[in-house]
Amino acid sequence: MTDRFGDSRSFGSHDGVDFSGPMGSAILAVHGGTVTRTGNPVWDKAALGDVITVASSDGWQEIYQEFGGMNNIKVKKGDVIKTGQRIATLGALNGSGSGSHVHIGVAHGSLWDHGGTNTHGWYDVTKMHGNSNGTPKGGSKNKKDNSYLSKLVKVELGSGMFKWIKKHLAPLFSDATGAMGDVGLSGGLAQHAREIAKALKSAYPAAKDGGIAGVLGNWIQESRLDPSAIDAADHGSGLGQWTFGRETAMRNWTKKHGYAWNSAKGQLDFALHEPGMASSFKSTLRMSSPTEAARHFFAGWESGGNEDATGGTRIKNAQTAYNAIKHMAKGGNLKKGDLSIVGEQGYELIKATQDAKVIPHGKSVGIMNDLSKSSKGKASVKIDAPVNITINGNADNSAVNQIDKAISKHNDDLVEKLREFFGFNDDGGLKV
Repeated sequence: MTDRFGDSRSFGSHDGVDFSGPMGSAILAVHGGTVTRTGNPVWDKAALGDVITVASSDGWQEIYQEFGGMNNIKVKKGDVIKTGQRIATLGALNGSGSGSHVHIGVAHGSLWDHGGTNTHGWYDVTKMHGNSNGTPKGGSKNKKDNSYLSKLVKVELGSGMFKWIKKHLAPLFSDATGAMGDVGLSGGLAQHAREIAKALKSAYPAAKDGGIAGVLGNWIQESRLDPSAIDAADHGSGLGQWTFGRETAMRNWTKKHGYAWNSAKGQLDFALHEPGMASSFKSTLRMSSPTEAARHFFAGWESGGNEDATGGTRIKNAQTAYNAIKHMAKGGNLKKGDLSIVGEQGYELIKATQDAKVIPHGKSVGIMNDLSKSSKGKASVKIDAPVNITINGNADNSAVNQIDKAISKHNDDLVEKLREFFGFNDDGGLKV
């Protein structure tokens, strides 16, 4: 496998999976069905080359493209094929991309309604399971993996490596979801971001901080992470501002599964299972860079390729969310110009004027506890702030009085700032 489903592209994201091998290698059907087209595609032959399309009895359709010319095709329209049957051989590149390969795309319904610039409407063929009649079997432990894909990986890497990959790497790219804990969105925006991140990691272990931040960067722009938000213009609803048919689907799905429509947990659960969009959502969650994840999510899940001028803001939001999820809790480094969140009264942003280090939450609690003890007389903080003044020429009592007042005011301001910084009240605990 040379290119995975959802991999980033300059124009969007990869809508299928590319496999390569030696010239002349057999291309085997990944799903059974009836051949509906061989040769010219419906559109854009320059990009797709000669194709084979297959319609399965369960509604799935598959397309094989970019693998070579008509002399490489070994089936004809109307043939009924089974999973694992040879349908073509690998030839010279015919279409977009580089190097000899076959691109396999899977859709439920028409193959020609989704375009080829993002994953919207497409599914990851490596996650499909079933037998020759094309019935997908959603990853049950009692079912065997798709035999063709298993054999392909075993041939390329050996059975031992296959077992290692399945055990250690498969969870990183899996669409499998688990149970989601309670999602209580209290406090400010930073706390909302952390709670949503915690819930997504619980339900989808393959999710990474950067990918989650990319999603949240878009949702901050859309709803300020408010699951009850409704846009007066287009009735966009919830965290992701689902609109039109997607809004209806979200409301129906949450109701069917026992959630209120504005339940944060219900909306996150829906996003992980939304028909036609869950794969795009999960592919973003698996990304590491908040910037790239924000772009990927905006181009696909959010806009379907119709981005507006808010892209830059969404990227900044993603970095802010990333800092809230990762830096503020675990510590880390801020570079000059980075934004982060201080959660004193909900949502305050700081912009680093120089490189800085964020103290992890646990250590921060310890420091604040020590300072609290000092304010109760169990310890004290002594600060020496000498002021040196040089007077050139003669100075009368009036000048001395003015200097005395200026120093007193300076010291009062300093003490007030220190009390405010350390959280002390006016009763002291701070000796200057």
